[in-house]
Amino acid sequence: MKKILVPTDFSENANNAFFYALAFASEIEASIILLHVVEMEMAVSDMPLLSGSAYQAKKEAAELAIQAQVEIARGLNTGWADTKIRTETKVEFGNPVPNIKSIAEKKKVDLIIMGARGSHKSTLAKMLGTRSSAIAQQARCPVLIIPEGALFRPVIQLAYASELSSADPYELWRALDLIKPFSPVVRYLHVSQGIEETEVNSEDRIRKYIESQNSALQLVFYQINAQDIDKELEKQSRTFDVDLIVIYHKSKNIFQRMFTHSHTKHLLSMSDIPVLVLNEE
Repeated sequence: MKKILVPTDFSENANNAFFYALAFASEIEASIILLHVVEMEMAVSDMPLLSGSAYQAKKEAAELAIQAQVEIARGLNTGWADTKIRTETKVEFGNPVPNIKSIAEKKKVDLIIMGARGSHKSTLAKMLGTRSSAIAQQARCPVLIIPEGALFRPVIQLAYASELSSADPYELWRALDLIKPFSPVVRYLHVSQGIEETEVNSEDRIRKYIESQNSALQLVFYQINAQDIDKELEKQSRTFDVDLIVIYHKSKNIFQRMFTHSHTKHLLSMSDIPVLVLNEE
């Protein structure tokens, strides 16, 4: 059985992601860990602003809130009792991003599901980034980002964003293995600013290899010439009415992060479609 970690801050977006996770978990027969991290407010001197008893009170309030979130979900989903979903709740102290990553590794989860505001975020919020995009780019396990208001749909159409990397066949297999028992049509999209002959040859080589490994896979390749790669990828995904976008995120060093554009972060900030981020293992 797969294990899913769902961080929550009790916001509307986080609640929506939890409901999405419940529906998703019931389809793939997974268990859920619902996690809330109580942030510690620190003074300039790096000393906690609140006393230990005050933080204990905040933790107890969070434990009641997170349990209420589960009970409300049970009440709204009358069929929950008939599913195999097992839900565990957990409350921790500290910084949300490193705590979420740490719990995911300690619990050996297969997937993190988080809410995000998608295209409705303000320009400032997009510039500064979000915790969900930070987790998506840093976690060792796959991360599924659920945009604001997105409802669960069975994965019938999947868009795989390709850079024509030699890792593509393996990463595509990781995604398909994670969403079993769905067997979607895979729209294999490569968007670039000018299609080169080497890209055509790479696509042909990758396609032949994938088809030789899984002849039953419904796979359609697209080479798209566009200036704004992220915008075009999101546009094509809406055109095909896909249920899930899959991207492979490569780790970068500090200099690469400073001077190169992050397609992952940009796509997460604009997409209204759930995005599954596969990080470099």
